[in-house]
Amino acid sequence: MSETAYDTITECIGSLTEDEAISAIVAINTHFGFSGTVFTREDAQQEWQNQQYDPETGETPDTPMPDDAWQRVQDTWAWSKGLSDILTERGWELVSEAVAEALDED
Repeated sequence: MSETAYDTITECIGSLTEDEAISAIVAINTHFGFSGTVFTREDAQQEWQNQQYDPETGETPDTPMPDDAWQRVQDTWAWSKGLSDILTERGWELVSEAVAEALDED
């Protein structure tokens, strides 16, 4: 990649919305044939709300997750290291499976 393209991308990251960032990730993945997943604040917020389900009322809060709760989520081992480590480990197993399957079709 040219330095100019890289510099432009890195300069623009701070101005992207989360939706725009995901669209950029999807576009890069599609262009290069990459595979993977990204977990977002919205994913954590949905789980935060689900875990506050009140069985007596049958209600789940629909309020946004506070910034301090989001920061605490990001500070956990599960979020900051665990997701990446576990997905990478399982991902390599699937890469091996995909290559073996492709070789069987030759």
